[in-house]
Amino acid sequence: MSNVHARVHDAFAIEYRDADGTWKPVELTFKQSDRTFNFSGKVTGLTVPAGATKTFQLRLAAVGNNDASGYNQPTKLYSAVVDPAAEDTVLAEDTKDVAVKSLAVQLKNAPTTAVVGGAPVEFDVAVNNPSASRFGKLATILWADPHSVLEMQKADGTWETVTGTPGPQVGVLVRYLLSDDALAAGTTITKHVRLAYTAEAKVGQTFVNPSAHINEGTAHAASAGPQGTAIQLTAAPADTSGIGTGPAIRTTYTTGTADETDTAATTGTTGTTGTQLAGGQLAHTGSDGVIKTAAGAAALLVSGIGALFVARRRRSA
Repeated sequence: MSNVHARVHDAFAIEYRDADGTWKPVELTFKQSDRTFNFSGKVTGLTVPAGATKTFQLRLAAVGNNDASGYNQPTKLYSAVVDPAAEDTVLAEDTKDVAVKSLAVQLKNAPTTAVVGGAPVEFDVAVNNPSASRFGKLATILWADPHSVLEMQKADGTWETVTGTPGPQVGVLVRYLLSDDALAAGTTITKHVRLAYTAEAKVGQTFVNPSAHINEGTAHAASAGPQGTAIQLTAAPADTSGIGTGPAIRTTYTTGTADETDTAATTGTTGTTGTQLAGGQLAHTGSDGVIKTAAGAAALLVSGIGALFVARRRRSA
């Protein structure tokens, strides 16, 4: 067989059914040729009586790997009967194009932004099997920021928390296992999830990566998945509730006769007005708006405090 994208020696596997009904592997030789990659193997010891027909069963698997993921180019399958006694002279042969269809892994309605410490974002993780082959062991996985919390919606509509496990690069991504089951031919598995980011997450760009892992823990383990989807993490807006809602505060003191109200304090001296500065001190200006000397300012400050005390006593009397 030959395939233009199967550039690794274990991209395909062939087995034959023995006389006892069991499946046995065919050892394949891998070789690169002009613009394609070839795989060849033999099953020996077969006999066909004169005038008879013998059906010989084979099964082909595109084992899969990251390199071949996403390529749906057909594989050309060659079958031939040869005479080993005559230097493998071909007695009969046939060819057939076999479609190779890889898993399609995607995020649906994927978010582009989320708030650190805010509400979760919801989306779907889908794995589609467009082929005629059944996957006996397939894990659906989502990789996300280590400072995240993931929940998955169950069939009854309730939510369950999915525990994340550290990925191969500690502190970079965590692994959320959404399902670990068989996937029938021509079917799709979809998991609805919601993802939240804790207060420890950093503002900026992060990623979510969906993937499907096939035959984990076996010699033919493989994975398929698209590139990560970027999510921009933003800080929660500042809480401005209660700011600017209190009563206005008077910061001006007027000289002259003491007022009976609590909105002004008087000194009983000359027509000099005191204005409170940003630092909490009182600076006193004359009618020309020029700041007086330090000694004068100190005298007015003392008299102003006394007037304020009198005004407050009168109010409380």
